[in-house]
Amino acid sequence: MEPPTSTPESEPAPLGTRRNFWLKWLYGALLLAVLAVALLSIRQLVVSVMLALGQGGTVPVSIPADSVDLGTSLPPGVELAGDHLRATVRVASGGLTAGLYHLLTWLPLAVVNLLSFWWMARLLAGGLRSDRSLFSVRTTRNLRLIGVTQLVGTLVIWLTAGMVQSTLSIHVLGTGAYYDELSPPAFTGAALIGLCALAVSEVVRKGRHMLEDLEGTV
Repeated sequence: MEPPTSTPESEPAPLGTRRNFWLKWLYGALLLAVLAVALLSIRQLVVSVMLALGQGGTVPVSIPADSVDLGTSLPPGVELAGDHLRATVRVASGGLTAGLYHLLTWLPLAVVNLLSFWWMARLLAGGLRSDRSLFSVRTTRNLRLIGVTQLVGTLVIWLTAGMVQSTLSIHVLGTGAYYDELSPPAFTGAALIGLCALAVSEVVRKGRHMLEDLEGTV
């Protein structure tokens, strides 16, 4: 009696094929993330340049709710977020200082995200070429670069964001209200990503050394 045979339609896809599918999907998603961050950065750069040249521009602001008398209803385009109001303000004429501070409100975070996405995309590109490249010196280096960039970048942004935003609001609004601040979860999430990247880099490094020792004994 012959053993049962399975048709090609019923056979599961090989493990390597499924792994390559997910690697390609993640690689494409990271490239789209790099493109999105780059396009958003270009948009913000245009606003910064317009402010620096005195041409004006549209910027989001956040001010304490008790510092403005709005009556019983909020004007169109203004929303209440906790004890602060958020709105988009059009600056008729900026200046070099306003443009510079506007640049500093978004550029550090954009650089951190752009570099992290790019290094991770390079890591996955190596994995698509060969499985061995996932446990290589290059992978360890890319993960460490992501971890250090996220941790250091997050710390710098957290230390300087309040000062930069407050100074810009003085130029934009003429008051001490602060400029659209980043939420604490954004800093916490970036720090966790950095720590995870450093932890994974150590796992990959140890795995590479174990693989090299195993190949040496064989």
